[in-house]
Amino acid sequence: MIDPEFGYYTCAGLTFEKKIEALLYSKTNNKPVEWHFQDHIFSKYPWHIEPEESLDKLYDKRARELREKYDYLILSYSGGSDSHNILESFIRQGLHLDEIVTTYVEYANKTHSVLNPQIKDNWNIGAEHQLNTMPKLKYAQEKLPKTKITLHDETKDLYESFKKYEDEEWALKRADHLGSTNAIKHNMFNNIQLRKEFDKDKSIAIIWGRDKPKTFISKGNFYTRFSDTVLNQTHMLRHNKDYTNLKVESFYWNTSCLSMLAKQAHVIKRWVENTPSIQKHWVNGITRESIHLHEKLIRNVIYTTWDENWFQVDKPTNQWFTQFDYWFRKDPNLTRQYMFWKKGIEHVTKLLPEYVNYLNGVPNEFRIFNKSYLIGPTNLKPIL
Repeated sequence: MIDPEFGYYTCAGLTFEKKIEALLYSKTNNKPVEWHFQDHIFSKYPWHIEPEESLDKLYDKRARELREKYDYLILSYSGGSDSHNILESFIRQGLHLDEIVTTYVEYANKTHSVLNPQIKDNWNIGAEHQLNTMPKLKYAQEKLPKTKITLHDETKDLYESFKKYEDEEWALKRADHLGSTNAIKHNMFNNIQLRKEFDKDKSIAIIWGRDKPKTFISKGNFYTRFSDTVLNQTHMLRHNKDYTNLKVESFYWNTSCLSMLAKQAHVIKRWVENTPSIQKHWVNGITRESIHLHEKLIRNVIYTTWDENWFQVDKPTNQWFTQFDYWFRKDPNLTRQYMFWKKGIEHVTKLLPEYVNYLNGVPNEFRIFNKSYLIGPTNLKPIL
């Protein structure tokens, strides 16, 4: 089911929800693929005008809008800066949040994690659940005592998904991201208790905290960019086969809050202009390395709710061979599944060579489709 709020693809007059299907069709018909993400709305918005309201007021406005629109609100919560900022908006306003759901993989947490707050290497992603998410969930329960908190261990779903790695064809059934554990991420629909809630006669929204602005400088102008690879990270939409009363709401990247997106971009632009030491990381465009650096640098620029002392590991530099899946590659009990997973990557690479991006000689991701909007000319302070 295509939801235009999360983008879709067209090729030779046909519409596709899944990126890989559009790429395969393009290969067969030798026609270009185009990604659409609310272009008719975004292209008409005056991005060059900075809204007067503060970011916190715009975050609060978005939270109230969702509260008024749905009967039951579920926050998909990782404890990272994006989802925590959403949580704080509800707390700040005394708004009721019906449920907080945290998905995690206990296997990775226990077997290939080091619960040491000093080890923030990206392979140690499992430690975030114990060192960051759980303390924040305790805080959330204290601040919002009427909110139900649900922990969903995805280990069983993950091992079930491994059964699909019996030949290389598994890769052609995915949408975009081919990381070994990506197929089960954010799948709340295997949770029996949640399904009981979904079955009730009411409108339900799962709030998803994607994403921080992707900004860059080109030829003296400052731009904000939206990428399909970001929106394709949510699989909640594709997991939902049964419920018409449920919608996934992107808290940030949504047409109802363009003023928030514009304000974020202007705040970042002003900060970059006044911080000469970091400008070099914006003037070279957007690369995978710059995205991860920006992620760290702008957390405290656009969010008043983040504390840099909180534990969070580095973001992965790889996409398909992500460091977050380190444990999958190292588990001797999963050698066969890993072999077929690699064969799937090799199969896609041979099938769609013109659409695969490499990182350090390794196939890393499908070509990224972007939409960029001009915020305005830059006024960079010179480096003294």
